[in-house]
Amino acid sequence: MTRMALLAVVFGAIGLVSAGVLAPAATGRAFQGDLTAPANGAPFGGDVVGSYRIDVRGERTMIHAEVVLQAPDGYTFEGWLVDLQTGYKLSLGELEHGTLKFQERMVNPWTYGILVITREPVGDLDPNPATPVAGALLPSPFGQ
Repeated sequence: MTRMALLAVVFGAIGLVSAGVLAPAATGRAFQGDLTAPANGAPFGGDVVGSYRIDVRGERTMIHAEVVLQAPDGYTFEGWLVDLQTGYKLSLGELEHGTLKFQERMVNPWTYGILVITREPVGDLDPNPATPVAGALLPSPFGQ
């Protein structure tokens, strides 16, 4: 392999990592990126307030997210996946000490296009998301 071809391969791999896509494993794929504050009416796009990593291995989906935000007294943070085509929102559960750890067997995680963190009143009985505090538009193949 020529030196130029080797450099193209190396820089192509670096481009994939910087786009948020890690090298796919034989049986799965991993994605990572920044969580940003809401901006311009979207639940993402502002200042970086955390990070996320999503691992998909077969039907097993694992999501780890962290935010540097503090929930005000009487509130907590909750994670959500949002299907852009239908608007369906799947709760991923409450963040503990700013950290979300979600693991589930999912038939099709690729339908979801956004990861959102919301601020929810403690003991909230409303099953819908409240106020977004962080989010990320997920890279392809998510959102299909």
